[in-house]
Amino acid sequence: MADLMLDATGDLALSAGNGLQIVTGSAAIAQRIRLVITTFKGEWFLDENHGTDWRGRVLGKTSETERNAYLREAIRGIRGVTGIESLSSTFDGATRHLTVSARVQISTGSIVPIEVVV
Repeated sequence: MADLMLDATGDLALSAGNGLQIVTGSAAIAQRIRLVITTFKGEWFLDENHGTDWRGRVLGKTSETERNAYLREAIRGIRGVTGIESLSSTFDGATRHLTVSARVQISTGSIVPIEVVV
């Protein structure tokens, strides 16, 4: 599995000669997980089902248990993910950031640690 590599800001990563970079393996799966979590459902016009339902299933009057169950479901739907060893989410009211931490098993049998701050 290979994808175009994204930099820390979500833009395409370019090499020194302005060529596109490719990401493969566990790094590609980790990038896919970060993309799904940080994309609002309906944001991408080519696939309005892509992303996370932040307004309906993550933020608002949902419990931490409901939020984590939904995030698990979203991550399990990503190609290359075979299981989730652990997942937690923490909301910081002062900064209004949600941190999602997970240990995800991928098709090679490896465990990939993920931490996404939204």
